[in-house]
Amino acid sequence: MADGKAKRLSFLALFGLGAPAFPMFALMMPLVVFIPAFYADNMGLGMATVGTIFLVARIFDAVTDPLAGSIMDKTQAVISRKGWVVIGAIPLFLATWQIFLTPGSKGAVEFTVWLLVLYAGWTLMSVGLYSWAGEAGSNYNERSRIMGAIQIANSLGTIGVLLLPVVLEISGDSENVAQTRIWVMGAFILIALPVVLLLAWFLAPNGQVAKKPGRVIPALKQALKNPAMLRLLAADFIVGCKAGIATALGIFFIEIVSDLPGRAGTLQLLSLVASLLAIPVFVRLSEHFEKHHVLVLNALAAAIAGAIALIAPVGTLWIVAMIYFLFGVANGSTQLLIRSIMADIVDEEYALSGNSNSGLYFSFLTTTLKLSLSIGVTASFWTAAALGFDPSLARLDDSAHWVIRTLLGVGPIVAVALLAAVMWRFPMRREDLSAAPADAAS
Repeated sequence: MADGKAKRLSFLALFGLGAPAFPMFALMMPLVVFIPAFYADNMGLGMATVGTIFLVARIFDAVTDPLAGSIMDKTQAVISRKGWVVIGAIPLFLATWQIFLTPGSKGAVEFTVWLLVLYAGWTLMSVGLYSWAGEAGSNYNERSRIMGAIQIANSLGTIGVLLLPVVLEISGDSENVAQTRIWVMGAFILIALPVVLLLAWFLAPNGQVAKKPGRVIPALKQALKNPAMLRLLAADFIVGCKAGIATALGIFFIEIVSDLPGRAGTLQLLSLVASLLAIPVFVRLSEHFEKHHVLVLNALAAAIAGAIALIAPVGTLWIVAMIYFLFGVANGSTQLLIRSIMADIVDEEYALSGNSNSGLYFSFLTTTLKLSLSIGVTASFWTAAALGFDPSLARLDDSAHWVIRTLLGVGPIVAVALLAAVMWRFPMRREDLSAAPADAAS
């Protein structure tokens, strides 16, 4: 393994690499938390219909993610990773405009089409960004540092996208808070997108270009035979399902079950601040302990939050705030640790074979994250509907509130138990990694 202090990227380089994550993940928060509830409730599509739409979109992603990663690997000598990030921003921009700024005209079919376009753009941006970032890191510790920079941009972007809705909630000036906050979130993302692309293009370093990119089928076979890869994908799927359940049901738990109307944006913002504060702590821990152990310990915060949600009294803001603070501690650092471990796997293969399947391998994580988030949203919406929870009725009658409380509380506890089973004895350790390739990007 290379010296943990070798080839450290400058602050500006880290800033440039992280910049595209600012609007990308700013988009994911409202897409998971506010958009499903908005289209199901305010736009009248219904919970079961919206849950099905998101499932269809994620199945589409399961096909396009590996395809996109493979194309990026094959064309890396012609189109750089950063080039693919820019290309992906185009459909992302158009779909965000349609879904966020013109929601009133969208029926189920048109909403589905634009959601597919949005996910296609997000795939190109996210796979391009993470494979680019993974190739820019030269050793075990530096990869955690780079993924930490991306996660910080992630948290800052998501905090930013929630600030205006929080102002609306606190001021109470808007006659239609739900629709107005969707509009301002979309506008925020559309303004930020071209700015961060320019920053990334001029400040961030290039990743390494493989002398001979690996062929797709052999690379897939190799990945499926790699126990470290399989365990990591399982871990990403588990935490994605947990996050999907928690975020999709969050607005119902806060505003209906906990009887804190108009506070969903504020408490989600608190969660993101907690995530941002926790990132440097877990990056530092990953430099001293095995990343997979830190990952499991980090996720315990979500299990504690779930346990509190099961018994939290109605109308107690500070207890609900504690729940969302703990959710935030777990969510952001979980993703940076998983992606840092994937960069280690990619680096090991490159050191041994000279092949760079970075795009393909990071596309696996893009697929598992988006598919698991969607399954979390869909399963929770379907289950809630089947058990009798209806948002309109629940505002008048609390007899079905136990449904949301149980799903939100038990989900993280089960997820952490599964994560520990999968990752605690992870087969790749710090001392097992080969030295970074000599021609790694600087």
